[in-house]
Formats: sequence, C-alpha cells, structure tokens
Amino acid sequence: MFLPELELARAWERASAGDTATAQTHAVQAAQIAEAARMHAVELRARHAAVRFGDRSQARRLERLARILSTALAEAVADHARGLAQYDGGLLDSAAQQFADLGALTLAADASAQAAGEYARRGERGEKFESSTWAHALASQCGSRTPAVVATASPLPFSGRERQIVMLVAAGLSNREIANRLVISVRTVEGHLYRIFAKLGINTRDQLVYLTRRAVHATGVVGPWRRVAGLRESRSPSDWLSFRRRLLRFYALPLYLRAHTTRLGCCCRRCLL
Repeated sequence: MFLPELELARAWERASAGDTATAQTHAVQAAQIAEAARMHAVELRARHAAVRFGDRSQARRLERLARILSTALAEAVADHARGLAQYDGGLLDSAAQQFADLGALTLAADASAQAAGEYARRGERGEKFESSTWAHALASQCGSRTPAVVATASPLPFSGRERQIVMLVAAGLSNREIANRLVISVRTVEGHLYRIFAKLGINTRDQLVYLTRRAVHATGVVGPWRRVAGLRESRSPSDWLSFRRRLLRFYALPLYLRAHTTRLGCCCRRCLL
C-alpha cells in the first residue's frame, strides 16, 4: 500500500535537489505500482507529479484516469498533462485556472509556470509575462518552490518608477495626470510606457491594465481560494466536508512525507502540494 507513496517521496526529494529527470523516474515508478494495485487516485497523483516535473508522456493515461475517477480535479490534471504534451500554453493556462478555482494554488502555479515556458519558446512575450507573473503570485501565497515555479515564475520586471506608472495606468489615469501626480513631464511618462510595452511585448494600455490587475488579483485578499471558501455558504456542512476530503484524497501527502518536501513549499490544505 505504501510503496507508491515511498517512490513519490523519493521523487519529491530528487525534485527538491533540482534533479527533475530522476524525479520523473521515481514518479512514474510510483504510478506503475499504483496502477498494478488499481489504486487509481494514487496513480493519478503520481503521474501528475511526473507532469509537474516536466514529463510530456503522461497525457493518455491521465485522460483515462479522469474518466474513471470523474472529478473536476482529475479533469484539470488531464488538461494539464495534455497541454504539456501538446506544447500548448493556452491549455496549460486553462488548467491553471481550473486548479485555482478548486483552491489548489500550488498546482495552479505549476501549470501557469509551464505555460509561461511554452509561450517563451514561441516568442510570445506578453503571454509569457502574464503567465509567469500569475504563477509567481500564486506561489507567493503558499510559499511554493516547486521546480516549475523556480524555473519560470517571476514578478513583473519593472523598476520602482515603472511600477508607479503602471499602477497609475491601472487606476485609469491619463499620461498627463500621471505626469502631474509624479511631477515629471508627459514625455517622460510616454518614454517609460514605451519601455514597459517593449519589455512585456504588448502595445496597448488595456493589455497593461489587464496584466497588472491579474497579478494584483492573484496576490490580493480576494484570491482564488476565497471563491472556493465561498462554497461554504451554498453547500451544507456535510457537502463541504466531502468536497474537502476529495481534494485531500488526491493531493495532500501523508504527514510522514513532509520531511522530504519542506524545501518545495507548503503542504497545507490551502495549497495542496
């Protein structure tokens, strides 16, 4: 019963040391042991760990497991694996949003970080910065330092003055109003905006506002977990307890494994490592 968990612990230990290739091997071995024992939930978690470590070969089996288990979380995992297998940043971002809506912030951060990597591969700078910023914000909420997050996620690349201007743009101020507020010339504001647009690969203020607000939303008081917590108001206590147990059944590692994963971040209910 515990052999898959032991292999999965070894996988995370290797991942914490930066050896994702060996981590993938251990995760797949855990999945194979679980599959032989018909432990579908454990197998799903193990194969998803391999995906989070960068394994692009797990999509077909995870789609099969999603049909067997028939849960929203399993479907999000299958989408994550398919997005990575197809080098599809959009599908990875979609999976990240599904995880965030379920409150699985660490999983959302990993999927979004991998989406950023796919966008970077195609030279889509605006999308890359959007996904990496969101991944960074999600990971910051729960202290996650998984390999995908460490490799890709980053905050918006602004200087102090640029950050001031970006926040004023997001607040709806015009260039002249920003210039008056910061006691600089309109031309200086325009120059800063030109450099900001170039960094992010965007060309409109609306794109900048969207990108900034998404990052602020992910780090603010009203984050993805609050939407899940809000289910308490519309569900009976027994329904909520069942919902929480389903999440824990798939992704909360047993307490005895935490010693192997402390370098990777949080294992609490909120983050669901």
